[in-house]
Amino acid sequence: MLIRVIIGGFIVVVGFFFVTLFMDLKEQHNLQQENIELRLKNARLEEQVKLLDYKQAQLTKKIAEMNRIGG
Repeated sequence: MLIRVIIGGFIVVVGFFFVTLFMDLKEQHNLQQENIELRLKNARLEEQVKLLDYKQAQLTKKIAEMNRIGG
């Protein structure tokens, strides 16, 4: 009888381990997907910043020319 209780407890512990492992793997996959999405969004934002910097430089140059500063 004691052996059956020990085996039953062992089965429960092993089952719990596999359920926990599955949940962790699923969470890891979700985090990897989120990481990919954030990297893509970051790249798009960096491109937008570069474009805005270029436009700002053009405006600054135009203003300086209008004020006859620089060449």
